[in-house]
Amino acid sequence: PSEFGIAMPQHEIKLETAKVLMKIDRYSDARIIYEKLLQRSPDDWLCWKAHLECSVFENDVGLTRLLVEKIIKDREDSRYRLRGPHLMIIELATEQLRNDATDDAIQAVGDAIQKYAEKFAHRANCAFMDLDRYINVLLQYNNNEFCRGVVVSLLDFAKTLRRNNEASDNNSTSGEVNITSSTKEIGRAHV
Repeated sequence: PSEFGIAMPQHEIKLETAKVLMKIDRYSDARIIYEKLLQRSPDDWLCWKAHLECSVFENDVGLTRLLVEKIIKDREDSRYRLRGPHLMIIELATEQLRNDATDDAIQAVGDAIQKYAEKFAHRANCAFMDLDRYINVLLQYNNNEFCRGVVVSLLDFAKTLRRNNEASDNNSTSGEVNITSSTKEIGRAHV
C-alpha cells in the first residue's frame, strides 16, 4: 500500500493514464498505451474499442487493423482463439459501413460476421450476443435490397451452422462444428 491508500496495479494505472490522455485530445499517446496493453492482454474488448476510437480521431483506422492482424498472426498457433481481435474485424467493417454505405461495405460486414461465427459459434454461446449488435447495424440498411440479400444469406448460414452444431453434438463429444462447403458465401448469390 502507498501512503495515499491502496496501490493500483500497473495495468490499472496505464488504463487510467490512457483515458486521461484521450480526454486531453492526446489520442496518439493513448493509442500507444492501449496497443501495449493489448499486446499483453489481447482479448480486452474495452481496450480494443478505445484503440479504435483513438485511431478514428487520428483519421487512420488502419492502425487498429494492423494491430488486429499482428495479434491474430502472433497467436495463430494457439490452441484457443481470442474473440477480441476477431470481433474487432467486424467492428472495423462496421466503421467503414458507417462512413460509406456501399454494397461492398455491407458485404464486408456480412463476410466478417460469417467468419466470426465460423470460428466461435461452436465454442462460445456469447458469440451470438457478440454478433447481435452487428446484425442490428445491417438491419438499419434494410431498405437496400442488396443488404436484405446479405441478411437472408446470414440467416441461411445460421440455420446451417445450427444444423451442423446439432449433428456434431449428436455424433461426437469434441464439440467442433463442421461447416460444410455447401454454405453459401454471404450475399454473393444476391449480387
